[in-house]
Amino acid sequence: MNNAARASREPDVDLPVRTIGNLLAFSGLPGWDDLRWTFAIAWHFDDLAGETWTRRLDRLKAGSPHAIGGAIRVLTLALIGIDWRSRKLGLTAAVAYMDKFIRPGSPISVIGEGVAARAGLPWLPGVVRKKGFGPQYRSRRVDDITTLIVLEDLLASGTGLPEIGRAIRTTNEGIEVFGLALGKSESWGRAKQCGHSLSNGHVPSAWGRVWDSA
Repeated sequence: MNNAARASREPDVDLPVRTIGNLLAFSGLPGWDDLRWTFAIAWHFDDLAGETWTRRLDRLKAGSPHAIGGAIRVLTLALIGIDWRSRKLGLTAAVAYMDKFIRPGSPISVIGEGVAARAGLPWLPGVVRKKGFGPQYRSRRVDDITTLIVLEDLLASGTGLPEIGRAIRTTNEGIEVFGLALGKSESWGRAKQCGHSLSNGHVPSAWGRVWDSA
């Protein structure tokens, strides 16, 4: 059975996923060919609201300033923990569903700017814009960058990351695009029915303390 057929009846975790540098790492997802790898800090369980990292991510989705600060700190740790092998990195973010561009002051803008400042990377919020309010994007050229990292809050079925990666690579020949998200939405129960036992045991306990710190 091919991946496309499996994806129609089983959860995403049946597709290639492993951990790299304490992160969930996805490669080979159908239609995601323009993203070299997509990383996520933790699973966000749609059916386990009391799970620790799911609670943290829910507070982030609700716009909690404390959660936004925690996201900046933990994403920075995750980013600098990856071996980028002397690539010239730049940081941008996915455009929110109802927006055409990354709005200054929006949670993802605050997170991206904070992570870029802490990691010493250029923050490039204007790289990608939506053509309308649908899933189509256009990208401007990026100079002196070989690898662009696109931040996302939660990876879910409606994420625009694949289309964003395609737009960036169409305009910037030879550039690599990686996704970096705080969470990957999944149903714990549905995954278990398909033979997958999911947990956030891969996330260092120190990252939880860093997230929760004032």
